[in-house]
Parts: sequence; structure tokens; C-alpha cells
Amino acid sequence: SVSAHLAEGVRMVLAAIHDPDRMGVAKTRAKYFAQQLTEAFTNCQAVQARIIDSLQAEVRGVAAHSLAAQVRGLVEDYREMALDRTVCHFHPSAPSMDDCEPTQQLPHLSNRYRLHMGREAGFYGTALQAAKIDRNARGPLPVARKRALRQFSHEFRVRDILKAVVADVNQTDPEANRRLDRKLVMDWAGSCSGIGHRIFYEEGRPEMYGDLKPSAEQLAMQQPALHLELAA
Repeated sequence: SVSAHLAEGVRMVLAAIHDPDRMGVAKTRAKYFAQQLTEAFTNCQAVQARIIDSLQAEVRGVAAHSLAAQVRGLVEDYREMALDRTVCHFHPSAPSMDDCEPTQQLPHLSNRYRLHMGREAGFYGTALQAAKIDRNARGPLPVARKRALRQFSHEFRVRDILKAVVADVNQTDPEANRRLDRKLVMDWAGSCSGIGHRIFYEEGRPEMYGDLKPSAEQLAMQQPALHLELAA
């Protein structure tokens, strides 16, 4: 059930916050989890469900040492942001709507759009099940479904996700708040004949990396340095 899934999610996130080393989570990321979980419980159940599902997916990806799961978690976060932007496009007052009209608040409108757009927009699993029990998300879609899907496609841009992956991997601070495990990125590149050493910084082509100031490790090819051309 949704409640059991979310309860397990809370336990997993709390375990990562309590003992990040055992869970394989960076301390900076564990601090972020704590902040997000705290903020979640100041919001309605719709927001709580979204945040818990997102955090537990990330913890599972780290614990499983799965780059695919980590990337998937990042993609799903961007899908959620695209959904919110879609809703705000049609309902600009949704983020500031008070409790007098809960059905017009952003979390509940987002759930309504999620329900109506469904799998065609990539929504499934626990988040979709949670939306089904959101009583403030019931009712018809306020705009034509095709129009909503078209706007969502405009908001959910692959290039934005690629930029996020590049920015995350290229962080030079060893204590950076990372989503992706750089060792897993290097392991993945090493297993792909077409990628290999291309994930390392090319000193002869600094223009590809924008304003990146490579670290000593990146210059020594001990850590990856990505660019959009490669990520695409």
C-alpha cells in the first residue's frame, strides 16, 4: 500500500540521516535529507508523499551502488519540477493559494494533472497511487489534456537534465552536495567502448567546459569532468 511504502521510505531516509557512512551517503547529502524531511512535514500529505518518495529513491540508488538508479532519481525530480511549472503556467496563483481553496493549491493541482496525464507523461508507481487518494485532487482536468501534455513536454527538457548531470559530476569541492557517485560514473565509462577516457578533462579544449575550473584531481584524470556534447 501507499502508506506502507512511505513508512518504509521514512525509515530508510532516517537511517541515512542517522548513519550516513553505513548507508553510503555523503554527510552533506544526509544533511540535505534532514532539511527536506523536516520541511515535508510542515506541508500537506501530498507534498509529504512526493518528498519522501524522492528521498527514498535516492537513498536506494546510493545503497545499491547503482548509477542508473541515481540518474533515474535525478530525472524524476526534474519531472516533478516540470509538472509544477506546467501547473503554474495554467494556474499562476497556485503557489500562493491559501487553505481556503485547497483544490487550487499547487500540490493538489499537480496531483490532478498527474492523474489525468498519467503514463503518457511518465507518471506511475507510488506517486500516482498517492495522487489517487488525494481528495483535493479529484475532478476533471481544468484544461484540455492535449494542451496540458504539450505544455509538460515543453517544460520537461532533456537538455536541462543533461546540464544537471554535468553540473553535479563536475563539482570540484570534495564536500559538495552530490547526486551522482563519481566512481560509478568512471566505472560506467570504463565499461563503454565509445566513452572510456572521454569523461576526463581535455586541457586542449577548455571551451567545452564553460566556466569550470578543473580541480587537481580532474587535471590528473583521477575524477571525471563532463561537458554537454559528451553527455548528449
